[in-house]
Amino acid sequence: MYADQPPVLPSPIVVERASDHAPLQMLGFVAFGSEQDLARLDAAATAAGLRNGRVDNADGTLETMVAYVPGTDRDAALRVFREARDGRFGRIRVEAMVVTVADAADGIAMTEIRLSSPTNIDDD
Repeated sequence: MYADQPPVLPSPIVVERASDHAPLQMLGFVAFGSEQDLARLDAAATAAGLRNGRVDNADGTLETMVAYVPGTDRDAALRVFREARDGRFGRIRVEAMVVTVADAADGIAMTEIRLSSPTNIDDD
């Protein structure tokens, strides 16, 4: 039996692609690191009111996903993203989950979501 995946809800967080300033919806971010470092990130995300959780990877890589859902506070979301990107929680590798605003105009399909290095995002 084939089951359609539910549509991804639009993100309230709009940033720009650094290279051409194209608007992107930032859906959240994923972070990879040690148990201790990710625990610090999890605690900060929870304290900021952000949805977050661990992802089980088949290869044993430790990962946390922070999702920006409708109603997410933009300042809190970007503050935790920047802190993770800048190493405040330890040695964490961070990737932003983004989709172009144009692709998101008719709803967001899972196939349209891209992972992007934080250096490719202008979040000011």
